[in-house]
Amino acid sequence: MFRLAFNTVRAAAAAAAAARATVPRIASVGTQAGLALEFRVVPQTIFAQRFFATTSTGRRSGSKISPVAADAARKAKAAQAERARQERAAKQLEARAKKMKQQAREKALRAAKRAKELAKRARAKALEKARAKRVAERTAPLRTLSVTDLTRTQTSRNAALKRLKALEASISEKARLKASIPKPLTLLSLFCKEKQVSVAKGAALIKTLSESELKSLQARLEQYQAKRAEQLARVPKAPTTGFIRFCNEMRAKGEIQVTAATPVQANREFVKACSAQWKSMSEQERKAYSQGLEQARAEYRQQLDAYLAKYAPIPKETQQEIQALKEKLASLNQTLRVNAIRELANSRRASRM
Repeated sequence: MFRLAFNTVRAAAAAAAAARATVPRIASVGTQAGLALEFRVVPQTIFAQRFFATTSTGRRSGSKISPVAADAARKAKAAQAERARQERAAKQLEARAKKMKQQAREKALRAAKRAKELAKRARAKALEKARAKRVAERTAPLRTLSVTDLTRTQTSRNAALKRLKALEASISEKARLKASIPKPLTLLSLFCKEKQVSVAKGAALIKTLSESELKSLQARLEQYQAKRAEQLARVPKAPTTGFIRFCNEMRAKGEIQVTAATPVQANREFVKACSAQWKSMSEQERKAYSQGLEQARAEYRQQLDAYLAKYAPIPKETQQEIQALKEKLASLNQTLRVNAIRELANSRRASRM
């Protein structure tokens, strides 16, 4: 009996030591009639001897389980349960991570699909809006000026055009040349200019002047005429044309004789006769009278430009006003042109409907 108990304790201690050393995977097998333990170690396979030889009822008669063996069995069972729990927890974590990854992938796919649908809807909406806008533009009448605005625009354009023509006429070569030369004056006109009175009132006042005052007025008139003659001498003379040269030659030779009641009529008849003879001449004969005319015209143009720049320059304010008027006219003409095009388009749309 004592030997049996000793063998039992030694087997249980060996099994417990083997279990602690190799971190075994322990499985316990129990029976209904009693406790029969079996130890299996992986990777080293160790089998512990059964503590008791089981009978048909599952337990040898008169045998008892040692407390040390029972404690070892409980510890082995607890270790096995802990490892099983850890394995289950690891599997659960792995399954959960896999599930979360799959959910995240599905969520990303759904978000991408949703974004694609939204973009498609936005494009469709934009296309529909653009189509509706084009349809509205084709069907809706174009905006035109009202009668009041149109009248005001036309009036403003006409006024600007009139002012521009007046300014351009005032700075033309003919006007500047005329303005650079003093006007011819008589004794009465000079007196009216000095007194700043009308001609009728000046004619009445000049009769009241004394002889010395008349002499002084006459001296001023002569001084004015001398100044005018000096200015006229500065004016470049335009070259005569071939026909004028021919007329002067005919007048000097006296080959064409005319008779008329007045000098004006005589001059008119003389020019007619010269014109008829000029037309009957050949081209070579005409060129002889026009020889050197182009060079003379170029020299006259240079002299005239220099004269006008010195004695009749264009004021800077006038140039700025002309530029502003041109810009204003361009804007007004563009407004009227666009309005006319829109009115024509509206009338055509109305006729098609």
